[in-house]
Amino acid sequence: MDKHEEKQKIKEQQKERNEEEEEEKKEEAEEKLEDSQIEEALKTDQGREAVLESWYTESFTSKGDNYLCTIRRINIIFSLADRTEQVSYVAKIKQGIADAFNSFTEMAFEKECLMYGKIVPTLNAELRAGDLEDLRLPGCYFQSLDKGKEVVILEDLGSSGFKMACRREGLDAEHAKIVVREIARLHAASLLYQATLPSNNLAVHYPLLQRDWLNYSDKAEGELGVVLKSDIAVLARVAERAGRPESEVAWLRDFSTRITEVFSQQVASDPPFAVLCHGDCWTNNFLFRYDADGKPEEVRLVDVQLCRRGSVALDLNTLMYSSLSGEIRRASLDMLLHEYYESLTQVLQARRTPAPFTYEQLVAEYRSKSLFGLIVGADYLPVVMVEAKDAPNFDLVSRGEQEFIKHRDDNLADTLARNPKLTTALLHLLQDMTQLGVIGADLSAQ
Repeated sequence: MDKHEEKQKIKEQQKERNEEEEEEKKEEAEEKLEDSQIEEALKTDQGREAVLESWYTESFTSKGDNYLCTIRRINIIFSLADRTEQVSYVAKIKQGIADAFNSFTEMAFEKECLMYGKIVPTLNAELRAGDLEDLRLPGCYFQSLDKGKEVVILEDLGSSGFKMACRREGLDAEHAKIVVREIARLHAASLLYQATLPSNNLAVHYPLLQRDWLNYSDKAEGELGVVLKSDIAVLARVAERAGRPESEVAWLRDFSTRITEVFSQQVASDPPFAVLCHGDCWTNNFLFRYDADGKPEEVRLVDVQLCRRGSVALDLNTLMYSSLSGEIRRASLDMLLHEYYESLTQVLQARRTPAPFTYEQLVAEYRSKSLFGLIVGADYLPVVMVEAKDAPNFDLVSRGEQEFIKHRDDNLADTLARNPKLTTALLHLLQDMTQLGVIGADLSAQ
């Protein structure tokens, strides 16, 4: 057996192991679903007279589409008023991306339950007071944080014709436009809600919103902090292999050593820009419905488990650098920021509330959070734009920073050789950040 055949055999064996592990995780997750949970979801949706007859689940997303939980479609047969009917829901079942990240996954599930259970109903009340539509999110019919039974049961948007865009292709300008308009509605509703609080601060009212990527536990910097550092180290290697200037490579390597400090500075936000952020604005967290010509006409925001109180610019930078190609980002940025600002002000005007910042101030705030855009671009793109088999093995984080970075670096050359779109996306990220003056900036001044 030559080296090529041996390498291919190892890859096939690893693929089989990954598939076995995935099936085991799905079976384990499905065991957390109980008749009582599903029956309560059914009664919340269809009325207390609905009677659960039977149910089964099926896969809802592909491997690599979600890292924080297992998602299953629940198909239900029920009876109501002497009729037998069918309905389907989507169950999000807690399951960590790796053992090392259990505390992170717990935080995420708690945040999702907080959003659907308390915050979203209040935000919708603020919108209704201005005769506006509710936030475009899936209905939530059941949630549980009971140990070992963590589950959220939601409306099945797929049954209403909503679908994901391709995560490896990203969003075009038409998709991105309806996304930023809905994000703006979320932000505006939170501004209205905050104004009713004595502190004018959602994170004071809901302390869970203060927990984030690097403070969810006392181990956070040794878990996600290592991932973020490796993201920038990988980006530095991409810059080096592409023949980018040595000064750029050196800056990125220095930046990787300061990543936790800079991240914390970037997510810290003050009025007038501090809002309730979605927190995870990338392609798979938007579902679209299309008109007869295939044009996106409606959007639903999903996966609100990483919500935070932060600057409006955090969601906008995440969207721009995780989900839009370099070409679309450059050509559409001004249009998208105008669409965002128009949607935000329309909501506030309906409640006779002035916008807390001008359009020019919004643009300046967006630019001021460009370092955050660099961080999330480096973090999301190598996961979003690859096949699941090429995604990082997050279990290796528990073995230490150096081994995890080595693992990512070892896989980099092969992945980039097979995925020119990823190479292009990372190089566009570097080019944008150089042109903006982010790469090369004095980090001590941040």
